[in-house]
Parts: sequence; structure tokens; C-alpha cells
Amino acid sequence: MLLVNPAFPTKTVAEFIAYAKANPGKLNMASSGTGNLAHLSGELLKRAAGIEMTHIVYRGAGPALADVLAGQVDLMFASMVSSLHHAKSGKLKALAVTSPKRSSVVPEYPTVSEAGVPGFEMVGYFGLLAPANTPAMVVKTVHQAVQRAIKRRDFIERISADGLGLFGRRSDVDIEQCDLRAGLCECPRCCCTDGAASPGDDGDLTGKGQRLALA
Repeated sequence: MLLVNPAFPTKTVAEFIAYAKANPGKLNMASSGTGNLAHLSGELLKRAAGIEMTHIVYRGAGPALADVLAGQVDLMFASMVSSLHHAKSGKLKALAVTSPKRSSVVPEYPTVSEAGVPGFEMVGYFGLLAPANTPAMVVKTVHQAVQRAIKRRDFIERISADGLGLFGRRSDVDIEQCDLRAGLCECPRCCCTDGAASPGDDGDLTGKGQRLALA
């Protein structure tokens, strides 16, 4: 979600972009770390909309959100899990969601793409990984257990309430070693800006040689 302090003088993405262009270099964008999804979302918006923002790095989403709430920083991109309750309570102003489609949880918020930046998309996901030398039978057992869990109605309702969804579910499991680099970031044009690492720069971050128990 693209979030601003309630006192920020814009209500839509289009207004936000216009304000940023009229005030070049004056906006501060908080994130929970260099090169993570929040940071890359901001970098993508800067390039796609042709605006400038100063990146302020925090040690975690909590401190970053706290300063946006306090009006010390103008905006940040944050997950629904950490920010939705602030948006619903009016403590933060949500301008849009970064997914390709509106969220079923908060359909009143437009996507960044439909709100003024065509083609904008930034979606995070969670995967369940195991070391590359994990026995195939163990991987299969964990995979089957996860498949049972994610089909439970209470599980689906719980994650849906936080704006999360399920994708990539399979009836079987590929126990071959997999390389996750291709799925880490689909916007390499923004990854080398402002100190962010390009996908695959660090072998420890790529997931290569890992086994995917939940795909």
C-alpha cells in the first residue's frame, strides 16, 4: 500500500504525483531497509512517474511507520499486514495498493496502475524453503502438510483478513533444486537505483540450491 500521513495535502495518486512534481526533491520516503520491497516500490514509482523523493532508511517497518504516523516522514510503501489497521482507523491515508488488481479486503482503494501510473505492479510473497540437501521424502511430507493446512477455511479467512492471498498451489511437489532468482523481482529497471542490489548480485539472497516445499 502507498501510505501518507493524514495531513499530507493529496488524496489520490494523481494528486500526489502532481504535488511531487511541483515540489521536486522535497518529499521523504521511509522504508524498512535498502533493497527490500518497500524501497523498490518507491524507486519504481519515482522512475515511472518521473518524480524525486529522498529515501530514508529505518531499521524495520515499525520505526518507519511510526515516523509516517508522526508526520516526520511524508510517505512509505508498506504491507497490508503492518499498515491496514492504521489506514482503516484514519491514522494513515492509503492512496492505493500496489497489486495488479484491487484487494478484495479493501476494494475501495484503487491500484497504483489505475490511479495514474499505468503498468505499476509490486507484489510480495512468502515461500517455505528447506536446505538443498533435505531428503526428498521430508520435502514431500512438509509439502503435503502445508497443502492440508492452506485448504482450511479458518486459515484462509485469517490471511484474507490481513489482505493476503494464496497462489501457486500444486497437488504435487517438485523436489528438484530450484533457482528463485527469476521470481525475486520483475522490475530490474528500478533495482540499481539509490543503492539497491540487482537480483542475483548476492548468491545468499537468490535462493539458488534451495528446495521449495510450498510452491
